[in-house]
Amino acid sequence: MRKKFISADFLKIFAVLLMVTDHASEVIIENNLMCNTSSIEELVYWVKINEVLRGIGRLGFPIFAFLLVEGILHTHDVKKYITRMAVFAVISEIPYDYACNGGFTWAGQNIFLTLTLALIMIVVFQKIEKKPWADGQKWLGIFVVCLIFAVINTALDGDYGASGIFMIGAIYFWRNHRLAQCILAPAVFLGSSYVARFVLTWMAGVPKAQLWALSMMDVAAEWPAIFAFIFIFFYNGERRMKKGKYFFYAFYPVHLAILAVIARFLI
Repeated sequence: MRKKFISADFLKIFAVLLMVTDHASEVIIENNLMCNTSSIEELVYWVKINEVLRGIGRLGFPIFAFLLVEGILHTHDVKKYITRMAVFAVISEIPYDYACNGGFTWAGQNIFLTLTLALIMIVVFQKIEKKPWADGQKWLGIFVVCLIFAVINTALDGDYGASGIFMIGAIYFWRNHRLAQCILAPAVFLGSSYVARFVLTWMAGVPKAQLWALSMMDVAAEWPAIFAFIFIFFYNGERRMKKGKYFFYAFYPVHLAILAVIARFLI
């Protein structure tokens, strides 16, 4: 068997770079440059650039989701971990809104909210796993809990909605089987993306003739994320950087604030 050679440190840095690529394309190109183009040819050019960069950036979230699961499995204090995530969810909201939405709004919350909910969900999973139930009952309980948190994240308009919660749940569920994890977690992610969009589109009263096509919107945008699991598969469980933990937390709101300022100058 080929030796696994990718450390947690590499995954963190790689995911941060992917995140910056994704947000820079969204904030600067998608929300600004494409709105200020003066010709069809220029618009098509920026649309293609945006598609490539955002496609690359899609690899970031699955890696962060995987590291989140690894983090809760190895943390010494789950309560502090959840509290830290929740605090940064609050800190990041204004930079996120101004960068991605052009100003403060309740429509759309930053990724830390999704990650905080996912951590709480995993704690509930762990409590279910300790119950003296049959395996089938435990699996059903875990699925129901995952569904509840997916609905909560969708209702709160958390980033990645129901599919983000389901993918993190799948990464945790198959945590002891790396190959299954890397095959089934992305399948769950894309499948739940389609189902969630289908339900929301159906509830909006969209005609049946358009329902199936419109339900593919999220899958069409998110499918490049499956390639992140190639890197995850070769994760070796090693972590050398013992310091700088808060750098990765703080980087999220800081880089969004910088992008928001750049966007203001471009406008």
